[in-house]
Amino acid sequence: MSLFATEFPIKDSITAGEFVSQVVAWLRGNKFSTVLDKANNHELDTSFAHLRGENGEELLLRSLENIDNSVALGFRHDIKDDEGRLWRTEAVLKQNFPSPTGNFIRFKTQCTAIGPTARIDTPRKPYLIRTLINDNWPTNDGVLQISDKPIWLTDDANGLDLAANTTLGLSTHHLPVIYISAKGTSKWEFSAEEIDKLAYDLGGVAHVVAEPSRNFAVKLKNIVDGKNAYGGSIGVIAPKHGLLRKIFSSSENSENVNTLSVVRKIATIVRSQTPALG
Repeated sequence: MSLFATEFPIKDSITAGEFVSQVVAWLRGNKFSTVLDKANNHELDTSFAHLRGENGEELLLRSLENIDNSVALGFRHDIKDDEGRLWRTEAVLKQNFPSPTGNFIRFKTQCTAIGPTARIDTPRKPYLIRTLINDNWPTNDGVLQISDKPIWLTDDANGLDLAANTTLGLSTHHLPVIYISAKGTSKWEFSAEEIDKLAYDLGGVAHVVAEPSRNFAVKLKNIVDGKNAYGGSIGVIAPKHGLLRKIFSSSENSENVNTLSVVRKIATIVRSQTPALG
C-alpha cells in the first residue's frame, strides 16, 4: 500500500453543503467516475450516504457531531482500475474541533493492490485540494498563508525575522516549508518560473519560501547559528523541528529538473508521515 496525506486549516465559514458540493464537482470532473450518474440530492445526505456505481465504485458520506458541538464531515471514495489496484481517497472536515488552529481539513489517498501482479504507485495529490485553494478555503498555517504560490521574502528586518522563525520551524503548524536560498540578488539555482511551478505543485502540501539575496542568507546564518540553507541549496523544514535536510543541485537544467522532482517527493513524504490532529 502507498499513501499520500495532508491537512491544513480552513475558514470557519465553510459549511457542510459547500463541502458536499466540492466533492460532487470533483467526482463529476473525473472521467472514470460513474457513482453519481444516478444519484439524487436526497441520497447525498451527509449524515450517512452510501452510493455504489455499476463498476463497483463506492462513495460514502458521513457526519458526526460530538457533545462539545464539534462536527466531523467526511467522505471515502473507492475506485478500481484495470491494473488490479484500488484507489481510495478520504477527506475529513473538522469544525469547532479542539485545535490550536481552528477548523481544518485532512486528506488521505491510498493505492492498494487487489490483484496478484498489481504494481503499486504513489498516489498524487487529489485535484480537489487545488480546487479548494482556488476557492479560498484555506487560511493561515501559523504565520504563512496556505497557497499554491511561492512566498518571496523581503530584504528587510521583517523578511529576516520571518526567515529565522521559518528556519527554526516556528512559522507553521501543519505543513513543511521548502526554503530556497539565493546565490545572489534575486538569483537562485532555479528560475522564478520553476519556483512558481514548484509552489503550484506543492499547494496544500508544503509552503515554498524564497529568500531575496546571498547577503540576506549571511545575516540569517548569524541569527540561527548556521542552521539554514544557503548558497543556492534547498532546505526542507518541518514544523516545530526546523531544518531536516539540505538539497544541492547542479547548474545543468536537466539536473535542476531532477532536483525539483526529488524536492516534491521529499515534501510529500514529510507531510504524509506527519501525525494527524485529532
